[in-house]
Amino acid sequence: MSPPFVTSGGRRFAALCGLIGLALLAGCSRAPETPQCVVSGIVLSGMTPAAELCLRFHAKDDPQRMLTPEAVWTEADGSFSLPVKKPGVYVVTAYWPQVTIVEGDRVEGDDRLRGKFAHVDRPLRTLTLEPGENSLPLINLQHP
Repeated sequence: MSPPFVTSGGRRFAALCGLIGLALLAGCSRAPETPQCVVSGIVLSGMTPAAELCLRFHAKDDPQRMLTPEAVWTEADGSFSLPVKKPGVYVVTAYWPQVTIVEGDRVEGDDRLRGKFAHVDRPLRTLTLEPGENSLPLINLQHP
């Protein structure tokens, strides 16, 4: 027996609306792209690991993806590993903020590299990524 405030027609209408909503969502959503490459390496500054350095990989041969780079932060030992959606030519930029913790929150300060590698016109590297694993040679930052 139905509760008095829900009619049988009301239940059918709600079910129909739910099905239409699911159909619309299914039609508008796209499955996320499976990464086709993985790029990894180690970044040093002199002989010291460049911990908490942000590397951005801008797809040079895809103007839309050039504006939305894939990014990774280096670990304490300077290492990084990043799944990348597609093989191709990438411009790699770097930003290395002074990081402090204030009341439990991460606060990023000035770029230790002073913007030297922060723009696609002055990248840290330009490289070609192949499908599968891509292990970069050691990157040793030369900065001001």
